[in-house]
Amino acid sequence: MNFYKRIALFGAVANPNIGDEAILCTNIQHIKKMYGTNCKIYIFTKDASYTSIYSNDSSIQICPIHYLHQITLRKNFNIEEMKKSEQILFHHPDSDLETKILHKIFQEIDILHIIGGGYLNSLWPDILYEAVIAARLAKFYDKKYILTGISIFPLEYVHKKLVQELLNGAEYIDFRDNCMEKLSINFPPSCQVSIDDAIYMEDIYPNSFRVQYANLLFHNWNEYTEVIIDKINTEIIPFMEKCISKDEIHHFNILGFSKGDIELWNHSIPLFSEQLSSSVHFIDLTVKTPVEAKHLITCASFNIGSRYHMAVFSLSENIPVFSVIASEYYHNKLESLHQFFNSKSYCSIETVSKDQLHDFVLSCPEIKPKLKDIQPNIHLLYENKCHLIAQAYGVNKTDAGILERKLLDSIEMPKITVIIPIYNQDAYIRECLDSVISQTLKEIEIICIDDGSTDYTLSVLNEYAWKDHRIKIISHPNHGVAYSRNTGIEHAEGEFLFFLDPDDWLPDNNVFKDMYDTAKENHVLICGGSFKEYTPFSCVESWSGNLSKYTFEKEGILSYRDYQFDYGWVRFIYNREFILYNNLRIPSYKFFEDPVFFVRAMHKAEYFYAMKRFTYCYRTGHKSNELSYNKIVDLLNAITENITFAIENDYNELLCLELSRLKEDYAPKIINYLTVEENNELRDAFHNLNQIIFQSNNKIEYQMFEKIIYNDKFTIDNNLQLYNSELKRIYTSSTWKLGNFLLRVPKKIKLYYQEKKRCHMQQSQL
Repeated sequence: MNFYKRIALFGAVANPNIGDEAILCTNIQHIKKMYGTNCKIYIFTKDASYTSIYSNDSSIQICPIHYLHQITLRKNFNIEEMKKSEQILFHHPDSDLETKILHKIFQEIDILHIIGGGYLNSLWPDILYEAVIAARLAKFYDKKYILTGISIFPLEYVHKKLVQELLNGAEYIDFRDNCMEKLSINFPPSCQVSIDDAIYMEDIYPNSFRVQYANLLFHNWNEYTEVIIDKINTEIIPFMEKCISKDEIHHFNILGFSKGDIELWNHSIPLFSEQLSSSVHFIDLTVKTPVEAKHLITCASFNIGSRYHMAVFSLSENIPVFSVIASEYYHNKLESLHQFFNSKSYCSIETVSKDQLHDFVLSCPEIKPKLKDIQPNIHLLYENKCHLIAQAYGVNKTDAGILERKLLDSIEMPKITVIIPIYNQDAYIRECLDSVISQTLKEIEIICIDDGSTDYTLSVLNEYAWKDHRIKIISHPNHGVAYSRNTGIEHAEGEFLFFLDPDDWLPDNNVFKDMYDTAKENHVLICGGSFKEYTPFSCVESWSGNLSKYTFEKEGILSYRDYQFDYGWVRFIYNREFILYNNLRIPSYKFFEDPVFFVRAMHKAEYFYAMKRFTYCYRTGHKSNELSYNKIVDLLNAITENITFAIENDYNELLCLELSRLKEDYAPKIINYLTVEENNELRDAFHNLNQIIFQSNNKIEYQMFEKIIYNDKFTIDNNLQLYNSELKRIYTSSTWKLGNFLLRVPKKIKLYYQEKKRCHMQQSQL
C-alpha cells in the first residue's frame, strides 16, 4: 500500500500517563476516521519502545520516533544547551543518522499536529522547546502545523517568546481551557477555545459490570504530598467506610494513572477496616489501554479524584465526578473543565471533607440529568474542533467537508463518484447514463460536467437529474475535457473515482460492485479490468501489439513496474483521497492528456488490482479522428512528458512504448504539420524531445520520416506482389482457359482481316 497521507503527532507521549495516552489514542482514532488505513503516522515520543507497544494497531502504520526527546536527554533538560544542538540540526542535516531521519520525516509529512495536553508552559520548558523545534522544522520544509486541546498555563515571562512563536506560525490553535483570559500574550486570530482532545474517545467495550462501584484516583503533586496523604487518612478513608457501611456502593477501585498514584496509599492501607479492606480493589491502569481506563471510569456510579482525565471521561459520559484540586496548575484546568459542564463538584485538597464528599454522593441522581442537558453545548465545542481539524487536514473545501463529516460520524459517503465531462453529446448521453444508474452498487455519485454544450445535452442532464438524485450537474463555459474532469475531482465525495466519457458506457450492471468489492478486499488504491471497443461494424475484445495490455489474462495484484502501459485509464477506479493528496490531476493538454495522468497515478500507487472481466465499452467511428495543429503540439508535449518520466524512473518498457507511439501511431499525422508555415511550437516541441532522447545530433523526425517511407514502400511492394499474384491466378484459372479457347476463332478471323487490310493499303501506296 502506498500511503497518501503522512502525519506527525507531537505531544507529552510516553511519560507514561493515561491522560496523555488518551489524547494520543483519540487523535489516532480521528485520523483513522478521516483516512482509514491509507495513512502513515509519525509519533514524536519520549520512549519509542513504550509507544510502539501502547499504540500497537495492525490496521495502520504508526512510527514512534524519540529523536527530538534525545536532544533533551543528552543536554540534561537544559534549554540553552538544547539550542546548540538545534543549530547543528538545522545547519548540518547530515551530521548523524538521527538528524537525517528527522529531516526526512519533515520532508515527507503533510502536516504536523501538536496534540493536546497541559505541557506547553513553564512547568516543562524542555518539552515546550521540543515543540518549538518541531514547529521550526515544519516551517523549514513549508509544512503547516496545528495545535489542538492545549493549555499554556502557567506561563512565565522567560518562556512567553517561545509560546508566542509557536502560536504565530500555526494554521490554527485550539485551547481546552480559559488560559486566553488569564495570560497577557498576543493571541492570533486563529485561536479558539473548545474542549480536551480526548473528550469523546471511543469506548468499544460493552458495560459488563453487574454491581455498583466507584473509583478513587489521587496523584502525588510536588509539595502537596503530605497534605494529600493526610486528607486520604482523615477524610477519604472515613468517607469510604461510610459508603460501604451504608451499602451505598459495592466496592471502591483505587486507580493509578501513572507511576506513584497507587503507592500514595501505601501508608493508608493499615487504616482500612476489615469490611473496607475486602471492598477495595487496586488497579494499575498504566498496564492497560486508555480505552480500558475510560471504560472502567464511565461505568462507575461516581468518581472522585485529582486527575484531569478522570473528570474528562466522567463528564463526557454524564457520570458524576468530584475533583479534588492541588496547585494552581490543576486548579486552572479542572475548574475550566467543570465550568464547561456547569458543574460545581470540585474543591481544593486543603478543604475537602468526608461530609462534603458524602453530600456529593447523595446528589448524584440530580447531577446526572444536568450533565446530560449540557451535552449539546459540549458537542458543539467538539464540532468546532473537528471543523478546524478538517480545514487544516483537507486539501480543498470539498475534502475538508468530507473529513469533518467523517469525524462527526455524520457521513454516508458514496462508494464511487462517476465523473462525466460532456460537450454536445445529446445523441449518446442517455445510453451512457442508463448504464450508470442501473448499476447494482447504489451508493454512487454521478457528477456531470456540461462544458458549454450548445445542443440538447443540458436538457437531457436535467431530465435525468430530476429522476435520480445521485446525479449532480455542473455547468461552465467551454474549457475542454481536462478542465471538466478536474472540476469533477474537486467536487467528488466518493471513496473512489471513475471517469466515463459521455459517448461510452458500462458493459453490465455489476461493473461498479465488482470493482469496488475487489478494491476493498485487496486493499488497493486502483482497481480495474479489460476494455472493449465498439466500431459501427464490430466489437473488438482482443488486442495485440501496442494495445495488447487493454485486457488482463490473469486476476490479481500487479506491479506497475511489471505493467508499464499508458492507455485505457478509464477502465479503472481510483481512490479519491489518494488522487487528492498526491495532487494528481488531468494535465491541460488538448490531446493525450489521459496517458500522462494514468502513468503518474499508477507509478504513485505502485500496485493495482487487475480484473479479467470487462469494465468499459469504448465507442469509435462516430466522430472525426483528424487532429488539429494545437492537438498535435499537445500530443508531442504530452508524449515528451511521459518519455521524460519513463527515463527518470527507469521504466524502459514504457519508454519504448512511447517512442513507438510516435513512430507507429502518430507519425503521419505529426509529420504533415512539419511542412506547413508558422509551426514554431511544433519545432520547439521536437527540439525539447530530441534533447531528452538523443545525446548526438540525431532527430526523432528523421526516424519518423524513415518509418513512414518504409511503411509506404512496404505498402507499395505488398500491393504489387498482390497484383502479380492475382494475375497469375487469373491466367491459370479454368475460366481464363475456356474463355481463351472460345475466343481463338474470332481472334484468328480478326487477325486475317487486319492483315488483309494492311496489304491493301501497301498496294494503294505503290
